[in-house]
Amino acid sequence: MIDKYGPNIKASVSPATLDAAKVEGKLYAIPTPTIRYAGTSLMIRQDWLDKLGLKAPTSLDELVAVLKAFKEKDPGGNGDKNIPLTIKGDDPFIQNIAGAFGLANGYNDVNGKLTPRVLDPGYREYVAFMSDLFKQGLLDKEFGVNKDATMKEKFSSGKAGMIPLHWADVPTVADALKKNAPDAKMAYIPALKGKDGKMGISAAAGFDRITFIPKSAKHPEDAVKWINAKLDKDTFKLMAIGEEGKHHTFKDGAYQPILPIFTDERNQANNFLMGVDEKNYPTYWQARVRKDPRLFEAWEYLNVKRPEETRRPDLLGIAPFMPEYSKNAQRLGTMVNDYTVKLIFGAEPLSGLEAFQQKFKAAGGDASFKEINDWYVTLKK
Repeated sequence: MIDKYGPNIKASVSPATLDAAKVEGKLYAIPTPTIRYAGTSLMIRQDWLDKLGLKAPTSLDELVAVLKAFKEKDPGGNGDKNIPLTIKGDDPFIQNIAGAFGLANGYNDVNGKLTPRVLDPGYREYVAFMSDLFKQGLLDKEFGVNKDATMKEKFSSGKAGMIPLHWADVPTVADALKKNAPDAKMAYIPALKGKDGKMGISAAAGFDRITFIPKSAKHPEDAVKWINAKLDKDTFKLMAIGEEGKHHTFKDGAYQPILPIFTDERNQANNFLMGVDEKNYPTYWQARVRKDPRLFEAWEYLNVKRPEETRRPDLLGIAPFMPEYSKNAQRLGTMVNDYTVKLIFGAEPLSGLEAFQQKFKAAGGDASFKEINDWYVTLKK
């Protein structure tokens, strides 16, 4: 039906995107690809750095030095209650720090093979580094029980000097911080370099959502025609960012939202898209992050101002359906996260890593690894 009724679908959605949505060669849905961007990195109290005469860290050694200064020199005025770095307990792989060990994504290229973090040679070094931060009191002693909101509260209340933060959360956290510390400043730090120059921050890839036409649909051809009509170039642009002069302006190659009407009438537009004009949407989409200067500044720092090599696309995001990986991924991910937290806390000895790796492989890790790399070979051709 796409061949018959969907010329705009075929012109807008790339063959690679459509292929990634196929199961055994058959297309069951219209995929809407995500915008490729780096999302989360380490946010630091810039005013704490300024008070101590320090610069933002650029390497792991510099990071440790800054965290020690935060602990020992009391830039937050909290005495011995300063928390140099806080994180949340369900995500022990800290964006930016993990990248300095080659672990930016859940699976990373190791000698030409996509390898899960726990089987990566960098995993042992990462856990040893994080465990050392914990022992020195540089990592929040309560991190294991921190929820996302707890972590953010510790930062915005003025207790913590650094957290991993997604750029979309910057305005909310900045507003909360200003209430508690009116003169506070915060900023992202650069991608940290580890040994051999390793660094990287995960960049999203894959699907934002997928749109199905139910098998029970009485007129599926009309649904395809409707999706096709929405992907007419002019109609798509109108849906996504509205009318020029009313909802947005275009200047110097950039779309600027007109507020508040853009937010009032286009804030939820992405929820109505079914496939996108892949050539133009990344440019249109930037109007969405220009709604708040702080939002745009945070997004721009990670995705425009920093070098391309700092962003590491999550290659599994564009992989086709893989039965073994899909069946095992969530369970294996929870296994690894729980084990990693225990290692950092010192509740498990690092000497038991090989035994855990064997357990991971037997629980579906080996089957997933083979399936993923059978596909990865085709991607590299």
